[in-house]
Amino acid sequence: MADENVVRSDFYVYVLFRPDTGQPFYVGKGCGRRIRISPFDGSNPYKHNIAQKAKREGRSIPKVKIAANLTEAEAFKLEAAFIGAISRHPDGPLVNVTDGGEGSSGHKQTEETCAKKRAVLKGRSQPHLIGNQHAKGNCHTLTSETRARQSLASKGHKRLVGRKHTAETRARMRSARALRGPVSEVTREKMAAAKRGKTYNIEQRARMSASKIGLTKGLIWITDGKQNKRVRPDTIVVEGWWRGHVLRKKHADSGCDRRFTG
Repeated sequence: MADENVVRSDFYVYVLFRPDTGQPFYVGKGCGRRIRISPFDGSNPYKHNIAQKAKREGRSIPKVKIAANLTEAEAFKLEAAFIGAISRHPDGPLVNVTDGGEGSSGHKQTEETCAKKRAVLKGRSQPHLIGNQHAKGNCHTLTSETRARQSLASKGHKRLVGRKHTAETRARMRSARALRGPVSEVTREKMAAAKRGKTYNIEQRARMSASKIGLTKGLIWITDGKQNKRVRPDTIVVEGWWRGHVLRKKHADSGCDRRFTG
């Protein structure tokens, strides 16, 4: 058994930098793999937001150890010195929420405290463990009464009905669709295979039919020769599209003309 009185000297002080500007945005102290998991540990929402933005942009967070092989006291002192020298927001670029120099490395909770936490968390869904819980079949399930209340609350709830997007929002949506491009044949086949052979009972068919009543009233067909869309009559038809629609393959095989004008 290791001597608990031995002073550890495996701590270090590190700095995280913004990948877009190169500015330091966080100074921390740790040991082991702390420097690798620090950007995404969620302990600091400002630091986490910067890391998430970099991840969305396909960038990595530059990390530098500025000192290593320190005792915890030395690491705390150096961490506080660097935070003070660089400065926290709004006086500087750092998003540290404290001036540094504090922490509780190696702290062990009593068995009584652990038992209390287990009792509180028992049966509660935890997002970071949800995959494993589902795999084990231990995921928390809602009671029938709760499901009934949720179903009743959501019935007839149409929060987007009548809502109109601004011109700016519509432009962003068009740009996003253009970047995605057309659905590939492989993806189309996967989608078709997932629905192939699926049947609906009479009640489901009635609900699906009722939900579509009035949605296509007054719309016209346009096509590019491969796919069809229904749009408002005042929609400007872009180059490469025209009014009309093409029949599906099963109709084309019957010898019918594929193009119809609207």
